[in-house]
Amino acid sequence: MELTEGGPSSETLVYYRSHVRWVLDRDKTEHPLGAYQLRHVRPVIIQAALDSSGVSADMRKRIRSVLIRALRT
Repeated sequence: MELTEGGPSSETLVYYRSHVRWVLDRDKTEHPLGAYQLRHVRPVIIQAALDSSGVSADMRKRIRSVLIRALRT
């Protein structure tokens, strides 16, 4: 994303990184995405990581949108 012309600003990327790190961290969720190889990450796995993260519904929605955008590129 950083190398994409017209991509997100550096501030936006910092915001994205902080959200994604949350669901990758074994200390913050029961089902961290960091435990999976990228090719095995499916929507149900992402949802399990978000549901076990203990964050608000609004934050889960933001993290999900960040992950969708990151996985599309």
